[in-house]
Amino acid sequence: MAGYNWLLDTLDAIGVDVVGLSVDSREDIAALTERLGLEFPLVGELAYPDALDAVGAYRFERRRAFQATAFVLDADRRVEAAVYSATNAGRLTPEELMRTYG
Repeated sequence: MAGYNWLLDTLDAIGVDVVGLSVDSREDIAALTERLGLEFPLVGELAYPDALDAVGAYRFERRRAFQATAFVLDADRRVEAAVYSATNAGRLTPEELMRTYG
């Protein structure tokens, strides 16, 4: 997630906004943002499962959370690409985003 910090200027130049979504509390998000030095917004306290279903995120039922779901939206907020993973592998990395859309 912190890798997106390195490319924020480049992503901004091609019109890409980075926003993280989480079911975590505001306190946990603030701690993560500080620990990783994130320079993009994280939205937290999403209600499980309703908010996750609304955005189409992958559910991880045992943890009552979403897992490694990434979307690329166009200017009209339509999904151009999506990456779903049941593990920590297979995330949409900043490098892959730039290779595909940069």
